[in-house]
Amino acid sequence: MAKTQLLLLDDHTLFRAMLSRLLDSEPDFRVVAHCSSSQEALEALGRRPFDLVLLDYDLGNKFSITILAINRTGFSSCEARARRATGAGSSS
Repeated sequence: MAKTQLLLLDDHTLFRAMLSRLLDSEPDFRVVAHCSSSQEALEALGRRPFDLVLLDYDLGNKFSITILAINRTGFSSCEARARRATGAGSSS
C-alpha cells in the first residue's frame, strides 16, 4: 500500500520539524515537503501532487483559509486540513 504523501505548512520551525519526525515514523505517512510560508506551499503544490496538506490556520499576512480556497480551485487532487492550536495567553 502506498504511503500518504504529505505537505506540512507552519511558520514555526520547531513545531514543523517535530510534526515531520512524528509523521515520518508512522508507516502510512511520508512527509514530502515542509514549508514555512504560504508562498512556499503554493510553489510546492505547483511542482508535484500531494495527498494531504497539514497547515497552520494563522500564517500572519496570508491565512491558511486562502490556501484552502486556492487548493480547492487549482490543486483539486489534494486534500487540505487546518490545525488550530495556540499557546497565546497562557500563564505559568
